[in-house]
Amino acid sequence: MMNSDELKKQQPLIHEESWNYLIILDACRYDYFSAIHDSFLEGDLIKVESPATGTPNWLEKTFSSKFLEDVVYLSANPYVNSVDIEVADGFNAKNHFGEIIDLWDRCWKEDLKTVPPDEVVEGSLSHIENQQNKKYIIHFMQPHAPYLKLKTVGEGISGITRRAKGNTSLMIREYIGKLVESAFPSPTIDKIRKKLNLKKPGPEKLVAEKFGKDTLREAYKENLESVLKETKTLIRNLNGKIIITSDHGELLGEKDLYGHCGSNKNPILREVPWLEIVK
Repeated sequence: MMNSDELKKQQPLIHEESWNYLIILDACRYDYFSAIHDSFLEGDLIKVESPATGTPNWLEKTFSSKFLEDVVYLSANPYVNSVDIEVADGFNAKNHFGEIIDLWDRCWKEDLKTVPPDEVVEGSLSHIENQQNKKYIIHFMQPHAPYLKLKTVGEGISGITRRAKGNTSLMIREYIGKLVESAFPSPTIDKIRKKLNLKKPGPEKLVAEKFGKDTLREAYKENLESVLKETKTLIRNLNGKIIITSDHGELLGEKDLYGHCGSNKNPILREVPWLEIVK
């Protein structure tokens, strides 16, 4: 594994490269992506260093100093929303993007407890067809949990936000609890969960405890395959320069750690793909 100091930094690439579409695959590890992406997508792939290990900090570190008036952000992740809900570090997406489309609300599937990738594609294309001469960030929830084929654990943070929309205080309280519950990769998680009165670990650890680490890793891979399949469909309908990357990686039981938002130096969480496609 390369030393992170040798990697290109993702944040300046996002702002310095001239792209038409920036596609975010939430919690996508470089190693898993590089192993299977060419079965779905053709392009030039490099490994880059994300500035953060969780979506809120990634948003703050990547976009906090910018207002991108020409960017439409289509997001299945409610951390990017148009309803004036701030996330960690006080990041309010409405202050940084010209327009936000709340796919996390419009396309939520109760049976899956998330926004599936085909809904992101349909919602994105229907909007893009009506607006030209814009730049688009399209944020998928996968390969992030919950796992589409297991359907066993977790409700996803989208459901919390959907129910709590309009009650910012409730949303933030539930957000904090769910974020710790589902993503904090540290041996101290049990102490934190107890202090916050959280009853169970996150979906990654639940799957590993119930089915084993191999099943967890296969479920993660299947989520990634599902989103890559739909990303291929999306790209068929796009023209221009397309970048596929991620906000952060994911721990899948390495050293008995799960999820993300933990050590800022963990290379598994910081190393993400940067795939360039020109059509």
